[in-house]
Amino acid sequence: MREFVYTYLLTFYSLFSNIYNNAVGLTVFQLNKDGATVLLEGISSNDSDETNPLTSGIQLTGTGITLREVKASSNIRGVLIVAEPLNSTEITYEEQASLVYDITFDGQVYLNNNLKGLEIMNSGFPGPTKGTLHVNGDLKTDRNILYGVTMDPNTDFNIVLGKMGSSVGKSKKGRSGSITACKNGQYDIYNEGNGDFEGNGYTCDNTFTPNQKQLPVCKRCPECPLFD
Repeated sequence: MREFVYTYLLTFYSLFSNIYNNAVGLTVFQLNKDGATVLLEGISSNDSDETNPLTSGIQLTGTGITLREVKASSNIRGVLIVAEPLNSTEITYEEQASLVYDITFDGQVYLNNNLKGLEIMNSGFPGPTKGTLHVNGDLKTDRNILYGVTMDPNTDFNIVLGKMGSSVGKSKKGRSGSITACKNGQYDIYNEGNGDFEGNGYTCDNTFTPNQKQLPVCKRCPECPLFD
């Protein structure tokens, strides 16, 4: 039985901002670069159908998007940030390809017991997906089957702790920012992209990158992490 609880607040000023429920749980497109914002707050996307799990609990495409107080578990991906070409009369392919993503995680974000907790992907553009993920609250991504956090090839995405991004309204957790990635099956953090990790609030054990890509400096995970 699948559980989707969406109690979200939307604030957007765009001709091409779209949100709907589909096979990936919850998908948001926000491709307007002129100050449009989307806030998703109080979302739970949990899939208990083990025979046919959702490809993503939450999928984000675009800029000016904030997730606040979110839980996603038992999906193939808890949260997927993906650049993919969309048919639209509002924005051209070239504009989509050059869009610089700005996404914020605020408050408590839990991505647990998925195949991958958080994945950043480029799906169909020749150049790298560029952008920044601001983590202003606490991202906890643990006990996923493969990875806690993974950045795929052909991405140039920086993960920044505790700095102002596209967050709508005031953060409930201040601006310190932390990522805890522990007890994941293969790697806690896996980076095949060209992005960097900024800030000091990382906790993880197993990290890997081919070709000398960037990895964060982590504190060790506790022996018995107690996560929701």
